[in-house]
Amino acid sequence: MRATAPESALWSNCSGSATRCVVTNSELKPVHVANAAVYRTVCGDVFVVVETVVDWNYRNLVGYPRQALRVSHLDVSCS
Repeated sequence: MRATAPESALWSNCSGSATRCVVTNSELKPVHVANAAVYRTVCGDVFVVVETVVDWNYRNLVGYPRQALRVSHLDVSCS
């Protein structure tokens, strides 16, 4: 599934572990979104990270089992 132009503006590319991705992109301006779910478990300042599993051939070359691809900084309103 391909991202549309507004959707792709929410994401910033990154690499390495999820922690490293969030730390290096911590200055991203948050996008304000509303959580209208019945059970609101995600609220406030949130980082969403898209990850992929590190290929089996490279498992001994990196110190993390999953590699971060993109990150988005959200300010989730739950009112």
